Amino acid sequence: MAALTQYVHREQRTVIPRQHSERITVDGHEHDVRLGVWVSNQMSRRELNEQQLAELGIDSA
Repeated sequence: MAALTQYVHREQRTVIPRQHSERITVDGHEHDVRLGVWVSNQMSRRELNEQQLAELGIDSA
């Protein structure tokens, strides 16, 4: 979620290309997150509950 929040804040949009990777810092260590793949998987697999989907801006229907 930190990578998604960072991306949306910077880009001012929620459409993320599937190939996009986002670099985040957690506890002083940098990590590359395959954000586009993660969001795509959440949309297709529906592994998150309705509240989490709403936070991502994904329709739960």
